[in-house]
Amino acid sequence: MQGFYVLLVMSTPKNSSHGSTSNRTNCMAAVFPTMSFDNEETDDCFGYDEFGIPIPWSHQIGDAVEVLGNGRSGQVAKVLWGSKSVALKTFSLDKEDDRSLQSVYEHELEVFTDPLKLWGTYVPMLLFNKPWATSPLIGMELGEPLPDDMTEWAEADRKKADETVYQMKEHGWHQKDVRGANFVRLKGDRIAMVDFESMERVVSELTNST
Repeated sequence: MQGFYVLLVMSTPKNSSHGSTSNRTNCMAAVFPTMSFDNEETDDCFGYDEFGIPIPWSHQIGDAVEVLGNGRSGQVAKVLWGSKSVALKTFSLDKEDDRSLQSVYEHELEVFTDPLKLWGTYVPMLLFNKPWATSPLIGMELGEPLPDDMTEWAEADRKKADETVYQMKEHGWHQKDVRGANFVRLKGDRIAMVDFESMERVVSELTNST
């Protein structure tokens, strides 16, 4: 990946369920309150974004344990964050791609943070993100990958995927690339959407008429 470093000054969120930088809340324990982290070297994080989501230091994220999928703009792998297995999305673009890593990352993060009510059901929970221009990352709840060919799915799973697409559209986003690789199975046998590169904002009829 090529690019340049950007120094970000993160403001403490006023209303965050994940804690705040002012009280030195442990980044990982803020998301996983039942877990303990005794190593002082990993107790602090770079900061929090506007939604109160931790921005971890790079050394807090382990190496890839398993590659879960490859896409046009990057890779999703299973990694360890503390002692917790999570799905980590890294971004990379071909030389012929005229987009920037930052713009692709920001688009995915925008879609991720828009439907907060869908986290853990129709969208994996967002656990952390790292907005640095040279190596943006998104860490999310780990799910089970599904076959890309949706005809191989059980009928019940296809109906759940349809419901997920519907719920995302109800919350303002339309998925143009509905295929099996863009979904995972979460706990509770929920089928969630994980790839937002092809998502577009839904334009209402009212907007079109103005």
